[in-house]
Amino acid sequence: PALCLTSSATAATIFIDFTSAGSSTGAVNTLQSSDTTVRSLNDSTNTPSGISIQTLATPTGGGASGAPGPISGDALAAGITAGPASTYHFGGNGVTTSYSFTGLTPDTVNYIFTVFGSRNAGDVRTTEYTLTNGITPETVGLQASGYGIGVGNNSEVAVFDPIVSTAGGTLTFSFVEDGNASNRFSYLNEIRIDTMAIPEPSSTALIGLGVLALISRRRR
Repeated sequence: PALCLTSSATAATIFIDFTSAGSSTGAVNTLQSSDTTVRSLNDSTNTPSGISIQTLATPTGGGASGAPGPISGDALAAGITAGPASTYHFGGNGVTTSYSFTGLTPDTVNYIFTVFGSRNAGDVRTTEYTLTNGITPETVGLQASGYGIGVGNNSEVAVFDPIVSTAGGTLTFSFVEDGNASNRFSYLNEIRIDTMAIPEPSSTALIGLGVLALISRRRR
């Protein structure tokens, strides 16, 4: 799995691989399913981002039978890679797993989460992902396996609308199965988070305000 985040207003990407094999910090960060410590995240250039992740509600476990073949489509375009795509955190029988992101920049930066989930299984298993700053939660569903996308997902991603952090610089991300499958499992393989500076008033708008002020002055 992969995740991308940054605390600066300049564009940056952080990838997180959700795995059962161990936690590490790098150009692709990894988070072990049993790890509940605060983990610092590097961006894709292997530079510290100032952002951290911590598991709040642990998953049922971790596995390594995700995407069954080469990554393609939207997943490939998002930078999801075959190795990390095969590992995942999973929740079973309605278990909700959640993570906290801290060290984000409030007010001036939007964060865009792209999520990949996959399980190499023949039946339909759909995961619902939720991202919130405590004010505007958004939930996006993704089919991880089964009819319609072959056996396991290797091409589809869930993309969230841009979101700002809380005033304290935090966001909360969670996932759970949608309750409609016979096998009630949910999956999180990778997250990518991109940053986008919230534009200030454009120079054109400022010039326009200056012109209006000049006209007003001349009319006096």
